[in-house]
Amino acid sequence: MSAGAIAQAMQLRGIPPPGHQRKGGSALWRPATVFRLITNSIYRGVFTYHGSNTTKYKSRRQRKTVESVEYARPNCRLVSDEVWHYCNPPVTPMKSRAPNGGGIHLLSGLLKCGTCQSIISIGGDRRSRTMVCPACELRVRMKIPLPWYGRTTVTAATSALMWALEQLFSESVRKTFQERLRLRVTQGPDTEQQEVKTRLARLEASVHRLKRLAMNPELGEDLFLPELQQSTTEIRIAKARLLSLERHSKGLTQTVLAAQLAVDPLPLLRSLLNSPENPCKIRSVLRRLLKDFDFIDKPCRGVSVFRLTFQPGVFLAETSGTALIDESTVTFKVVTTRGPNRSIPWLASGHQIE
Repeated sequence: MSAGAIAQAMQLRGIPPPGHQRKGGSALWRPATVFRLITNSIYRGVFTYHGSNTTKYKSRRQRKTVESVEYARPNCRLVSDEVWHYCNPPVTPMKSRAPNGGGIHLLSGLLKCGTCQSIISIGGDRRSRTMVCPACELRVRMKIPLPWYGRTTVTAATSALMWALEQLFSESVRKTFQERLRLRVTQGPDTEQQEVKTRLARLEASVHRLKRLAMNPELGEDLFLPELQQSTTEIRIAKARLLSLERHSKGLTQTVLAAQLAVDPLPLLRSLLNSPENPCKIRSVLRRLLKDFDFIDKPCRGVSVFRLTFQPGVFLAETSGTALIDESTVTFKVVTTRGPNRSIPWLASGHQIE
């Protein structure tokens, strides 16, 4: 059986996969999970220090040399050496060939599944690159019900991105965003700081009251534990927000405002997207601008629906080399439809989500 077939059989039999407790019972058997189990030398009674693929991958990224060391653990043996080596034959070197997709494409790692938030993978050849959620594909193969499932194409996702960028930096949206920038500089962060301080004082008073009630032996602390945990989390978030506002308050000046208002990002983005010679640079720019890029529905053949959330303030601050003024987001829902001919492969339309 293939690794995918084994994973499907294990899932259908209800055998819990590794990590099911840590993930709240939502973990799935995947082909990679089966492969890791089959190739783990501990099942033949040998523990390999620094032998996992994760360690090797991290060492390559950090440009470190890591040597694997084997230690005998006969009490852990489950299969004989003959069986283990039969299931793990030596890898035959393959001829190098150009990759089909993955990291060479500018959308690699940007698009996520709207159902499970997994990264959408890119496959296919240069003429037709398809995009699919591998986690949802595995669930469909294992007959796990999903709200929806479908594939899209790189062309459809790129069309949705270009349409949303045109809308984001259109005259009306830019004017609204610029007015918000001016208002933030004029008023400063004092108003929001005062609101956060008031909320923080109210939360701390609530926690103090809950602690006094929890100390009452007739009531007990278990009755107030959920409220205490929630209030403590909210206090931590409020303190982090207050610290961020205080840190950014010194950078809100008219000079910074003028520098950010002078930036016209649409020509820069157009030139980047129309010259895909350096996909890594394009992805780094898009990651600063995009907070979320989700594939959310496939109502029928030839139609794909996307949701894009932008952070224009973060992008303008980094592009102009100035302090962050505005952290608000702008979200669009975009529907792409296959065009009538190849000259117009996809038609995009949509609206802004308030």
